[in-house]
Amino acid sequence: MFASLHLLRNVERQGWYDRVTDLPNRFRFDRLLDGALDRARNATTAVVVLDVDGFKAVNEGVGHGAGDALLHALGQRLSARLGPDGTLAALGADTFAAVLTPAGTAEQVRSVADALRAACR
Repeated sequence: MFASLHLLRNVERQGWYDRVTDLPNRFRFDRLLDGALDRARNATTAVVVLDVDGFKAVNEGVGHGAGDALLHALGQRLSARLGPDGTLAALGADTFAAVLTPAGTAEQVRSVADALRAACR
């Protein structure tokens, strides 16, 4: 019984989280974004999408293991920069998205986007 429950939880986790970064995946991101928009009726919500330039060259040049390690480390770095008011997800092979609720002003969103971009360097 315990093994079946553990296996079920593992399968459920694989459906909602990216295996490389351990961040919410695209499907989970869609649900999180819907929830954020529902809760943000009186606040602003922003979505920041980041695509890692040159990632294909990493995979081809040093291998997929190194590429996976890079994405995992980058996910950790982005999460740390995002802080408690945001949710980060891995949308694809080299694409991340952050939902900011409450987003604050346009300048504050720009500041968060700049911090996330700096984390990618």
